[in-house]
Amino acid sequence: MAIFRAKDVKQLSEVELQEQMGKLRMELVQHYGKVSAGG
Repeated sequence: MAIFRAKDVKQLSEVELQEQMGKLRMELVQHYGKVSAGG
């Protein structure tokens, strides 16, 4: 899972930040989807 440090986030552009958040959200959805499905 992607983990962000404050100093790393400050260096990202708005677009990059949105991409990273999108990836993180996808990972969370997949993770919790498996958990809720009993996997």
